[in-house]
Amino acid sequence: MATRDLTRQFLQLRADEKAKVLRRKNIVSHREEGNALIKSADQEATSVAIAPGWVDVVNGTNQHVARIKEMMEKLNKLHTSRLMVRFDGQESKYEREIDQLTQDITDEFRSAEKGLRRMAQSDRNGEFSAADAKTRQNVQRALATQLQTLSGDFRKSQKTYLARVKNQKEGPVEFDFLAENDAKQKRRGGADTGFTQAQITEVEIAEDVINERDQEIQRIATSITELATIFKELAVLVIDQGTILDRIDYNMEQVVEQTEKGIEELEKAEETQKNSRPMKCIGLLLVMIFVMTVLLVLKHS
Repeated sequence: MATRDLTRQFLQLRADEKAKVLRRKNIVSHREEGNALIKSADQEATSVAIAPGWVDVVNGTNQHVARIKEMMEKLNKLHTSRLMVRFDGQESKYEREIDQLTQDITDEFRSAEKGLRRMAQSDRNGEFSAADAKTRQNVQRALATQLQTLSGDFRKSQKTYLARVKNQKEGPVEFDFLAENDAKQKRRGGADTGFTQAQITEVEIAEDVINERDQEIQRIATSITELATIFKELAVLVIDQGTILDRIDYNMEQVVEQTEKGIEELEKAEETQKNSRPMKCIGLLLVMIFVMTVLLVLKHS
C-alpha cells in the first residue's frame, strides 16, 4: 500500500496558522494601544485646569491701572501747561483736554472698582474652592490697595491744581485805568466822562476769564468728590496691612509650633524603637533559657 509523507505540509500549515494568530494579536494590541492613547489624551485634556473667571478680571484691572498711570502723567503735564497760559486762545483748549482726561481717569477707576466687586460677589456665590477663594482674596486685596494708592495720588494732584487755579483767580488784577478814571472825575468836578470802548472790552474779557475759572474750579471740585467716593469704596475691599502682617506672624508661629511638636514625636518614637530592641533580646534569651532548662530536666530525668 502506497503512502504519502504529509509531514512537511502539516508543518507548513501549522506555521502559517501560527503566523495568522500572531498577526491578529498584533492588530488587536495596536488597536488597544491606540484606544489607550486616545483615552489618555482625553483624560489629559479634561484634567487640564481651566483658569478661573477672576483671572480675566485681574488682567483687566492691571490694564486699567496701566492706563490710569499713563493718563495721570499726561494730566500733570496739561496742568502745568494750563497754569502757564495767561489770557490767550489756548486756555480753553487746555481746559477741555483736562476735563476730558479727568473724566476718562475717573471712568477707569470706576471700571476697575466694579471688576473687584464682581470678584467679591463670585466668592459669596460659592463658585470657588477654599484654596482658590483664599488666593483670589489675596489678589483682590493687592489690586484694591494699588488702586487706592493711585486714587489718593490723583486726589492730591487735583487738589494741588485746584489750589493753584484759585490762586490765579484771586490774584491781583490791575485795572489802573479805573483808578485813573475816578481821579479824573474828581478833578473835573464829578463830571461823568464814562469808559472808552477799549476799557469796556477789557472789563468784559476779565469777567469772562473769571467765569471760566469759576466753572473750572467747580469741575475740579466735582472730580475730587467723585474720587473721594471711589477711595472709600476701595477701602472696603482692602484689609489693613497690619492685620495681614499679624495673620502672617500667627501662621508662622503655628508652623514653628507644629514643627517642634513633630520633632518631639520623632524623638520619642526613636527612643521607643531603641528601647524595644533590648527588651526583645532579653525576652528571647529568657525563652531560650527556659527551653534549655526543660531540655536538661528531661535529659537527666
